[in-house]
Amino acid sequence: MECPDDVLIAKTLDGDISCFNQLIKRYQRSVYNIAYKALGNAEDAQDVTQEAFIKAFRSLDTFRKGAVFAAWIYRITSNLCIDYFRARKPAVSLDTSVNPERSWMQDSANNPETLMLRESNAEYIRKAIMDLPENYRNVIILRHFQGMSVEEIAQLLEMPQGTVKTHLYRGRERLRQRLAPLIG
Repeated sequence: MECPDDVLIAKTLDGDISCFNQLIKRYQRSVYNIAYKALGNAEDAQDVTQEAFIKAFRSLDTFRKGAVFAAWIYRITSNLCIDYFRARKPAVSLDTSVNPERSWMQDSANNPETLMLRESNAEYIRKAIMDLPENYRNVIILRHFQGMSVEEIAQLLEMPQGTVKTHLYRGRERLRQRLAPLIG
C-alpha cells in the first residue's frame, strides 16, 4: 500500500529524508513531462525537474496542510519553466532540430529549412503558453500535455470543474489570438 503524500511530507519535516525521495519517485516523471513540454529540450527539462524538487524540499515547511502536493510541485515546475524560458536566448539551432536517431535525409519533408521552421514555431507556441496567466497556463498544461480530464484537474488544483472549463476556454482563446499569425 502506498503511503499518502501528506504522511510522507510530515515524516520528511520530522527529519526522514527518505520519505521525500518517495515523493520524488512518485512525481518525477510528471514533473519532467511538464518541463519537457514547456521547454522542448530534454536537458533543460532535467535541470528544471531537479530544481523543482530542490525548491520543494527547501520550502516544504511552507506547504499548506491539506493542500495537494501534486498541484504544488506542478505549480513550482511551471513557474521555474517560465523563469528558465525567459532566461534562455531565443536562438534556433539546426543541431537541436535534427533527431540523431533518424536522418533528415530519409524524409524530404525534413530538410533543414523545414526543421528550422518547425523548431521556430514550436518555440513560439511554448513561449505563448508560458506567457499565459498562471491559472490558464496550469490547466492548459495539465489538460493538453498531461492528458488529465477536467475532473482530475479540478481535484488536483482544488477548484470547481466549471472554473477549470472557464480557464481552459479563456486560455485557449488567448493562445488562438496570440498564435493567429502562425495559423494564418
